[in-house]
Amino acid sequence: MNHGFGNAYGRGFELVVTPLVFGGIGWLIDRAVGTHLVFMIGLAVFAMIGMFVRIWLGYDLEMREHEAELFGKHRRADAGTTDGADTAPRNP
Repeated sequence: MNHGFGNAYGRGFELVVTPLVFGGIGWLIDRAVGTHLVFMIGLAVFAMIGMFVRIWLGYDLEMREHEAELFGKHRRADAGTTDGADTAPRNP
């Protein structure tokens, strides 16, 4: 019943935490180098883009697997009716 809840919760957590971690690393680099928020913003944006691409590709893969499973069942059902086992051999 709640099959997708854990997966969605994990993805949401990753979507929030990953840019924060990258932004924190960028903030530390900015302090060490003496720049003003350049690395923090750059790494946070990089992390958000990376998470978007990861979620997009993961969704696409899940949908392709789901479609292959769904259409595979239909193809097997259609193939089962035309396998020739229930027809008598034809004589020319």
